Amino acid sequence: AFRYPKFAEIVSTKEKTIPWEGKEWDRYLRNKNKLLWIYEGADGVKTGFTNKAGRCLVSSATREGRRFIAVVLNSPPMWEDSMKILDYAFSKYKPYKVLEKGELIKKVKVEGGKENTVSVVSEKACVIPALEEEKQNVNLEFYLPKSVKAPVEKGEKIGYVTVKIGEEKVCDVNCVALKKVEQEDFGYNFQKIIKNWLKVLKPSSV
Repeated sequence: AFRYPKFAEIVSTKEKTIPWEGKEWDRYLRNKNKLLWIYEGADGVKTGFTNKAGRCLVSSATREGRRFIAVVLNSPPMWEDSMKILDYAFSKYKPYKVLEKGELIKKVKVEGGKENTVSVVSEKACVIPALEEEKQNVNLEFYLPKSVKAPVEKGEKIGYVTVKIGEEKVCDVNCVALKKVEQEDFGYNFQKIIKNWLKVLKPSSV
């Protein structure tokens, strides 16, 4: 949901004054999420209550580009419990770079191209939150074809990499062509034949 700017704006707004239809004065709205005032980096999300579920809170906080989300259900001390969960996440989970942007993944065979292979690289860097003891369990699964058909455009998606911690999937990263590979044509094939003939006809040195 945070990928939608309007959603992020709404859930992080502490207070708002809006027109009140039929009244001569405006209406003042105040967010019930206390964490927006008392917790560093808090930027959402929503309180909730039903008789069966009790007091509930989905909370979010962002620091130095890292966002963690905590969910507590049937929690009378929901503010305190949420802050404890977020504190733990920020203190224990550290950024771990798995892939660099443009990192070479593999060279894939090109069928019918002016070049035999194309270099496939990661479309973006991949940084995941991980506990120190989890880093040794990070593994990459590559999903790439054995070959592709020309033409291949620069930046064209060729496959993807799945990043896992143990058996749990964390994210996917697209793998793209590093450069353009044009499709072979009559002129290209004719030149290739001439070059091969010249190699055969060239006298060998004694």
